[in-house]
Amino acid sequence: MNLREALIRQIEIEHKLSLLYRHFFLVFRAYPAYNTFWMEMSNDEAGHENLLRTLLDVVDDRTAVETDLPNLSVEMFERLETLLSNSVLESKSPKFYLRKAFDTAVKLESSEAEIIYENILETLDPIFDRALTHFIADNLNHKEQLRAIGESIPPALEEVGCNDTGHFLFPN
Repeated sequence: MNLREALIRQIEIEHKLSLLYRHFFLVFRAYPAYNTFWMEMSNDEAGHENLLRTLLDVVDDRTAVETDLPNLSVEMFERLETLLSNSVLESKSPKFYLRKAFDTAVKLESSEAEIIYENILETLDPIFDRALTHFIADNLNHKEQLRAIGESIPPALEEVGCNDTGHFLFPN
C-alpha cells in the first residue's frame, strides 16, 4: 500500500470517528460531564483528519505514490472500516447506553486505527520536515500579503464596518 492510498483511507476513518463521537455528544447531551468529553473526542478526531488532509495536500503526488508502507495492508483498513461501520450501526440502537458508548470508543481507539495512524506519521516524518518549511513560507507570504493589502486601503474605506456591507457570516 502506498502513502497516498493510506492517507486517503485514514482520512475517511478519522472523519467517521469524529462523526461517531459527535453522535455520542448529541445522544448523551443530557449529561454535561460526558457530552463535553464526547465533543472533545470528536474535535480531536477532526483534528487528525485535518492534519492528514493537509499532509496529503503538501506531499507531492509522486512521493505519495512511490512511498510504500510495508507495515500497512488493505486488510487492516478493511477490518477497521468494518469495526467502525458496526459501531455506527450499534450506536443507532435504542438500547445503546452510555457504558456501551465508552466500550465502543475503547475498542476503536485500541484497534488498528492507532497503529495505522502512527505508521503514516512515522513515514511522513522526513517528508514533514519539508512540509513544515512549506507552512513557514506560506505564513510569511500571508503576512506580506496582508500588510500590502492593508496599506492599499483608501482612506474613504478605512471606516467601513462589516455591518455597512449587509453581509453576515456569523449571525447574532
